[in-house]
Order: sequence, then structure tokens, then C-alpha cells
Amino acid sequence: MEEKKLIVRKAREEETASIETVTLAAYEQYAAVKSEAHWKRYRKGILHTLSEEKKFECIVAEIDGEMAGSVLFYRPNTDVYGGLLKPFPWAEIRLLAVAPSHRRKGVANALLEACEKKISGARVFLFRFTYRSFNGTCH
Repeated sequence: MEEKKLIVRKAREEETASIETVTLAAYEQYAAVKSEAHWKRYRKGILHTLSEEKKFECIVAEIDGEMAGSVLFYRPNTDVYGGLLKPFPWAEIRLLAVAPSHRRKGVANALLEACEKKISGARVFLFRFTYRSFNGTCH
């Protein structure tokens, strides 16, 4: 079996729709375990976050030219919360997403490594996780 090529790079502007598609597909699993109203709010929040231009750098992973995943990287001291909170002095990542068809291929690990390289030498790097359920696995 031929090894497929995984490439991690900065997203291009014309990939916005593909990033939205992959991110929503990755988070769709929550629709089955949350109420319809909760999922609709969560989905709206995802789309809002993805639309916040200039606040983050979007990093994508592709396998053989197909969008496999993405992550949003926020540099330290970015006003992430629109002035509601003081900007944090650390980098933050959000919406780590891997297309269901590309899970278990090292995509998430490659995206996280790319984020880590961006903050090489920083004192603090914050990881926040979303759980599938209260007793579920961490994603």
C-alpha cells in the first residue's frame, strides 16, 4: 500500500469554504449527543469563530491534495474575546478539526506540531480540550 503524503501549511484565502466544511464535519459528532438547539448554537459559534478575520492564522493539513484538517492559531496577546477579557500572554489554538475520513492518520498531531513550532521559546502554551461527553474521550 502506497504511503499518502501529508502536507501542513498556512491556509489560503480561497480555502475558506473547505475549512468550514472540514471543521463542521469534524464537530458534527456533537449533534448526536446534544440537543438540537445546543448543536445549532455550537455550529453558529464555530462559523462565527472561523469568520473572525485577522485574529488568527489558519493552518491546514492535506493528504494527496485533499483537505484533511485545520486548526486556528492565535498569537500571544491577541484580543480573542472582543474586549470582554484582557488578551492572554500565551498562544492559543482553537477548532482543531480532522475530517472523519482522515482520522487516525497523524493529521491532528501534525497540526499541533506546526502550532508548537510557531511558539518555539515561549514560556506558556495553553491547550483547552472539548470532550465528547462528560465521561468520554478528549478531542
